Amino acid sequence: MEYDEKGRYISGFELEQFTKNSLNKRLQWIREELNKMYRGEYTVKKVAKESNIISHQGLYNLEGGESGNPRKSTISQLANYYQIPLDCLYNENPVSFFLGKQYVNLQPNDLLNAFYKVDVIIKVQNPEGKNIIDKAILSNLDCREVDLEEFMEKIEMEAAWIKRRITKQNRIIKAISELTIIQQHEVNKED
Repeated sequence: MEYDEKGRYISGFELEQFTKNSLNKRLQWIREELNKMYRGEYTVKKVAKESNIISHQGLYNLEGGESGNPRKSTISQLANYYQIPLDCLYNENPVSFFLGKQYVNLQPNDLLNAFYKVDVIIKVQNPEGKNIIDKAILSNLDCREVDLEEFMEKIEMEAAWIKRRITKQNRIIKAISELTIIQQHEVNKED
């Protein structure tokens, strides 16, 4: 992967300020910073037209926080279009990331050769450790290195989403348990 010289890494104080923003403001900031780097290439209308992900009014509403709960797929597609890791939009403490155009430096042979065979097998165990699902969901997929890297990133992104959701659910369960204990103490005091 090669990085455009107009781009820069978002880190330090700039990253700290970025993380204070909500999802919609992070998206807006990313687009506006890209538009400063590449004059006129990342206006709301141009992003909407060229990305074919969202209408310009939809993007305007999304950045303004007026679209409610946006679809994960829309946010993921915008992250891909902006060439940023999806994690930087959702994570409370994202790691430094490159903001700018990125290019894959392919040689002619890269396009003709280097096919990989990909199998994806899902194995699920219940809490007792017994396999309840053992299924090949993808078998013998031919792909090139570039596609494989993108495929792996998407799997890792989905796994990160699941981990964050479980962490949030565990916090809620803990809070409910603590509240139940407090309520039980109050009931016992009244008796």
